Amino acid sequence: MNKVCMLAAAALVGFGATNAANAEQVLQFDVNSLTATASGPFGTGFTGTVTLSDDANSTLTDMLIDGSAQNIAAGQLADFSGTITIMGGTVTGGSFSITDINGAVYSASIVALSGNVGTAAGQTGPFTIDGLTFAGGFANLMNGTDFAGVDVSTWDIPGAIRGSFLEFKFGPNAQGIDTDADVDIFAVVPMPAPAAMAFVGLGGLATLRRRRA
Repeated sequence: MNKVCMLAAAALVGFGATNAANAEQVLQFDVNSLTATASGPFGTGFTGTVTLSDDANSTLTDMLIDGSAQNIAAGQLADFSGTITIMGGTVTGGSFSITDINGAVYSASIVALSGNVGTAAGQTGPFTIDGLTFAGGFANLMNGTDFAGVDVSTWDIPGAIRGSFLEFKFGPNAQGIDTDADVDIFAVVPMPAPAAMAFVGLGGLATLRRRRA
């Protein structure tokens, strides 16, 4: 399965694509080379927790708005933390927090039963983990508007932003650790339900991921 199809799968899980034409203003964080650690042996039926954190190699590679790269400056990531709880291969909760070098923060919680552990067709790994997010919001924006040099004021509705995520290419070693895990996090301006939940994150369909070769 190609990258764009996997992004679509992350957005669609559990909901379907009805009312997609109504979606607006998709903000994407493209975060690469995180350390992801599973709490036990990992597979499509995993039960436990996957924790994510930044290390010396981690980058906020870019931010995109409606699939358009914003070409942010290098070195914008100050901190990343995340927890994904999983039961029998189904995502049951968790949260993410991204901090830029100026102290601006985006955080969101993961919707229970909204995603799954997966693999490419016919493969046994590396794995993907996808799901939906809620209660997203920004804090401490630079000049009241900017995150990593991008004007995100459209999404500055504390605690009201829905979205989705895709942990991309998770290939844990025997200790359950992958030091080169990538995560895409999407945030969508709120709109009336059910259109919002049918579409959150589908900006990925129009996005060719700006990822290292």
